[in-house]
Amino acid sequence: MTEEPTRSPGKDLGLLILILIILGVVWFASGGADNPPDSPYTNGSKSFKIFSGRDSRDIPKSKYYDKIIISKGNASESSPGSEYIIITSLEERKTVDITGWIFGGWMAEEDEFITVGIPKGVEKPRHGEVNEENEVWLGPGEKAIVTTGETPIGVSFKLNKCFGYLTQFQNFIPDFAILCPVPKEEKWSDDLSESCINFLNTIPRCRVPLSFPFGLETECTEEISEKLNYNYCIDKHARDKDFYIPEWRLYLGLNKELWNNTGETIMLYDSDGLIVDTLSY
Repeated sequence: MTEEPTRSPGKDLGLLILILIILGVVWFASGGADNPPDSPYTNGSKSFKIFSGRDSRDIPKSKYYDKIIISKGNASESSPGSEYIIITSLEERKTVDITGWIFGGWMAEEDEFITVGIPKGVEKPRHGEVNEENEVWLGPGEKAIVTTGETPIGVSFKLNKCFGYLTQFQNFIPDFAILCPVPKEEKWSDDLSESCINFLNTIPRCRVPLSFPFGLETECTEEISEKLNYNYCIDKHARDKDFYIPEWRLYLGLNKELWNNTGETIMLYDSDGLIVDTLSY
């Protein structure tokens, strides 16, 4: 009987060490712990990968690179309702659909790379009604404030000059200018009494009267209640040249802070997974 050759334990150990060295070299060359694998992301029916490392210099650049930029805003805030970053369009003529673009960054309090998509919004929302959400288009010079937390009105939206009415009942961060038409300059019935007109002159813009002077005519109080509110304002002024404010308010709907307070690198990718801009602070 032929004896089987005896394997040398020393040779097996040497082979194992060689394999581990080769694997270590490959791991180091790929970036090691500072360069984890690409992060898969699905945008509607399209699935692609995005770079998820801490160094964005080698990421293929989007056609919107240097045309759409991101800034810190209030990213260092701990409350999700107050934490936001800002997207600004530097395009001079072109309107850009940013729906489904992706933010990537290292999640606050955890060494974990996360991705979150930009939601749809409503260009002219109505108060107290179901609003259909659509793509978010940034026009030349427009910006979008992207807040981590929940929206105060149920949807993301574009600002308009009537929005001041909603600040009476909701809190918006950051706040915005009160631009509603002055009440006395709205169109009123010709037969309003002098006492009604005097009361109208005391009502500040963007305010729904919650009480009326004793003895004021029913016709007066009913007309004021009908016309001094957000929905009536957008119905009557949507065609004004100054109706829209060049700013979107987008909400990610998360219940905890997203970005690190002390330092962060946030990347914005377009719908093809290409880098649009990088923010480090």
